[in-house]
Amino acid sequence: DREFTGENMSSVIINNLEGGTMAMEYLIRQGHRRIGYIHGIMNIDDELRYRAYQNVLEKYSLPLDDSIVLRGYFEEALAYSEMRVLLLKEIQMPDAFFCANDEMAWGCIRALTEAGIKVPDQVSVIGFDDISLSAYYTPALTTIHSPVTELGSTSATELLRLIESENALPGTVTYLSPSLIVRDTCKVRI
Repeated sequence: DREFTGENMSSVIINNLEGGTMAMEYLIRQGHRRIGYIHGIMNIDDELRYRAYQNVLEKYSLPLDDSIVLRGYFEEALAYSEMRVLLLKEIQMPDAFFCANDEMAWGCIRALTEAGIKVPDQVSVIGFDDISLSAYYTPALTTIHSPVTELGSTSATELLRLIESENALPGTVTYLSPSLIVRDTCKVRI
């Protein structure tokens, strides 16, 4: 899911900027104004999700507070550790976290729960990817669904198109739209 094009070369990509914007706009609509972010590794997926985080904060004139931007490296255990460190600091806790993937969201929720902070009553958490376990996690994770099945089938169709052509074809870029899956880890903030 990277953008490469050229003669007989195409890309099928999940629109991470759109998905990140969707996550942030949902949190804003829920009344959240102090929103933390947990990074993955700085690859293109995370870069676009973080850019969406920044863009939406700017759109609503909300401050970007680096003290609540954490590194989880797309791993549950590292996100958990980063959250434990954050919870020891004497800062105003975010009222929501946008995590760049579901595994980091689980680590975030575990650290919050162990600290006696109730998700979603006190802090909302949203993930990204909608991996299958996210629906069964307690509480079930609100997340952005990455259409990976569609990515696979669209990629296969495009590959067959390129293989079956007798002449060189121009490559294409296809962006797939993610979708919001509302479950139990976000709550309206009054």
